[in-house]
Amino acid sequence: MQRLLIEPSFEIAPGQERDVGALSTKLHPDTKLFVASIAGKPLSAMTDTLEHLGQSGYELVPHIAARNFPSRQSFFDFCGVLGRHNVQNAFVIGGDASQAAGTYHDAEELLRDIGLLADAGIENIGFASYPEGHPSISDAELDEALVRKVQIARENGMKPFVVTQFCFEAEPIIAWERRSRELLVRPVPVVVGMPGVTSIKQLLRYAKVCGVQASAAFLTGHAATMINLLRPWSPHKLVSEIGGAVAEDMDSRIERFHFFPFGALDRTVTWTSNMLLSSDAKSGSENA
Repeated sequence: MQRLLIEPSFEIAPGQERDVGALSTKLHPDTKLFVASIAGKPLSAMTDTLEHLGQSGYELVPHIAARNFPSRQSFFDFCGVLGRHNVQNAFVIGGDASQAAGTYHDAEELLRDIGLLADAGIENIGFASYPEGHPSISDAELDEALVRKVQIARENGMKPFVVTQFCFEAEPIIAWERRSRELLVRPVPVVVGMPGVTSIKQLLRYAKVCGVQASAAFLTGHAATMINLLRPWSPHKLVSEIGGAVAEDMDSRIERFHFFPFGALDRTVTWTSNMLLSSDAKSGSENA
């Protein structure tokens, strides 16, 4: 668990630059910050955030949502922003927009222009996986698409990685990672998406939007009263269970955790910092 928490990454939304600035003493200088692409928001919101945080020292990982680009030229211009700020990591997804703004309808279509990302200096490229399935895409289609995307990345000299959609139970995540070893024969690093420290009520809202129905049902079953719905969710049990599974499985490709703060970035960053401090203290006392 300690190893998986040493270099956690965090998701932020465009416009959260001040929130990030306020956490400068808690965030390691080279922390990976995934900048989410919000459906309906202009591309300028993303580029503004990259401009503001470009000199911060953090490793920025922009979501590149295919459906949000109105044209190939807009994607070309966006890649220019990535190049100017020496962005080396990208997370390529289809996006949540119900309709595509232009000619790119999914991540694979955008990857036809992967050369633009390579020219911009992108070295590591991430793709999403769904341990509990996708609300509108079959598991077989998801598997086939992931294999193709990983292959395209490798053919273009990029190192692929996978980030799992967040769940509230460890079992689906562990099962998906084990299955992925046969699906992706050559090792691909797996980053586990993890809910941050926020209220259960907030988590249920996001779970509904993201289509995480099985975990939402699990969470609802454990939030029997309205008081519980207002209490903060803690990832401790989930982190511990996944850490334990990785420790027992030498072939696991799980490398670290990625936190979705859901409006509670400060609390989530503080929680991870405290967990590392307590782990270090425990380790020190055991070695004394």
